[in-house]
Amino acid sequence: MISHVYKRKRKKNCKTVASRTYRGRYRLTGDFLIDDVPLNTPDKQVAEQKLREIIKEKEQEKAGIIAPRLQRQSADKHLDSHLTDYLNDLTIQGRSTVYIKQIASRNRRLFNECDWRQFKDVTPDSFISSDQRELAPKTLNDYLNAISALLNWCVKSGRAANNSLHGVAKVETRGKQQKRRAFTDEELARLVEFAQSDVCST
Repeated sequence: MISHVYKRKRKKNCKTVASRTYRGRYRLTGDFLIDDVPLNTPDKQVAEQKLREIIKEKEQEKAGIIAPRLQRQSADKHLDSHLTDYLNDLTIQGRSTVYIKQIASRNRRLFNECDWRQFKDVTPDSFISSDQRELAPKTLNDYLNAISALLNWCVKSGRAANNSLHGVAKVETRGKQQKRRAFTDEELARLVEFAQSDVCST
């Protein structure tokens, strides 16, 4: 393993000038790349201590003892904060306003009705036992797609380790479509009247 602290140096008026604060370089055992990090202190002993702490954290992450820092920080955030970032990303990607609004409204309804605040709250059981089960099969699948899209984005961006709803199956929709009721006499008369007026106008 490699580790040391140093101050960057540069030439100024033909003289070598060192930066005010220290930086650290390290390479974990088994790695090939050397990481360079700012330590933001002019004190060498403090800089060395900070570098030791960084290396310890990285070694624990590598060994699977703790989750990566971004995941730990993300776990403490409210889901709506992640949703806001996801919606901004969708906007940058050029997704339609209608789609973005649907993703936002469906996820926020789930947050509220399933009492989801953080990643740890999002479980298959809480989704299945929520009031969403009263929705039509297709609508329920739309809600599952919305929250899954958010969770998959969080995994891809390093905020979450996995999509906790990955194992939730979609509801079968074949044969469960809502049957359309027959027109009433009044509705049928209006429809015929509209059709006749449309023909006369052409």
